[in-house]
Amino acid sequence: MKKLLISLLLFIALVLHSEDSITVAGGAGYRRPIDKINGLFQKKTGKKADTVYGNMQQIMTQIKESGKISIVFGDKDFLLNPSAELNITKTFSLGKGKLVIAFAKNKELDKPDDLLTGSFEKICIPDPKRAIYGKAGVEFLKNSKLYDRLEKKLIITATVPQASTYLVSKEVDAAFINITDALGINDRIGGYIYVDEKLYSPIDIIGGVIKNFENDPVVAKYTDFLADDNVKKILTEFGL
Repeated sequence: MKKLLISLLLFIALVLHSEDSITVAGGAGYRRPIDKINGLFQKKTGKKADTVYGNMQQIMTQIKESGKISIVFGDKDFLLNPSAELNITKTFSLGKGKLVIAFAKNKELDKPDDLLTGSFEKICIPDPKRAIYGKAGVEFLKNSKLYDRLEKKLIITATVPQASTYLVSKEVDAAFINITDALGINDRIGGYIYVDEKLYSPIDIIGGVIKNFENDPVVAKYTDFLADDNVKKILTEFGL
């Protein structure tokens, strides 16, 4: 049902695309900063950037099937991997992605080893096969020798926002998510801790222009706009 709903929302966004707008896609964990950037873009230029979100496998499928997505945001290694076959012709850096462990209200978490205690019975993690922060979470757990001891506690979700939703509703006690989403829900959770960046692969967040959209005038306006100081402030605000 969730997959059907996501596909329907993606379809609607693509149908509403006009010549005076572009469609950008991004990993669901970056919805907040991208929405804010797109709102500012429309206010400053009068042009609209429609958006579609999902895990990167969903985004990759939509790019290939729709032919309407002109810019994609996500993890550099995923987007530029030849196996993704996304035909990206131009890239620009947005910042470094950071993995955190967020925890529910009425819980206390000072260090990752605290997840082993009885206070943390359910721990959410995005699907490591489809979401970069799920992959990073599993890498961290294995490199810190915690995976085997926590595996039975892990609950898999499709995206970072789904993990965050479970955490806010207290359906789980903790969740591996990105700092961007953690900042967005910080007033509804107990808090978060950063994990050792040396224990998971670096996450470089980039934007990429899809082939055949290089000369689109709205795309050009959008990529130029990303150098605006106000955009940099938004990215900093959301931990990038």
